[in-house]
Amino acid sequence: MSDRDSSTELLRKNATCFVNVGAYRRVGPDVEAFEPPGGVARGVFGTRGMEGVGGRLTLSPTALWFHSHRFNFVRVNFGIPLEEIVDVRDASRGPSRQIEVVMRSGVRPRFLVWGVPTVIATINDARGRSAR
Repeated sequence: MSDRDSSTELLRKNATCFVNVGAYRRVGPDVEAFEPPGGVARGVFGTRGMEGVGGRLTLSPTALWFHSHRFNFVRVNFGIPLEEIVDVRDASRGPSRQIEVVMRSGVRPRFLVWGVPTVIATINDARGRSAR
């Protein structure tokens, strides 16, 4: 799966992804992966013991992508297929504008991003189109 599958970008926003650094490892010189303890991905995303990784959130017709920028200690690049997304919620707290993406597997990546209502509406619209 690649974010280059389609030249259409439905949404592109600067964002911060909250990552559990303990569940993250470097696989090779250019490849990084999540390797949660015991193979359960639930510990990867959340809020406690987390590191905010800055980057860009991009929505394509097939997936929601996050690519960290090169200034992070931890570099995270991943895509979530739209068919794996069960719900997208406003998880804002006070002035912190956040969305939480609920996946079929139970994984709940959380992103700090401005324009939460627009982001949620655009993702849900893309999910509706991909389900047809």
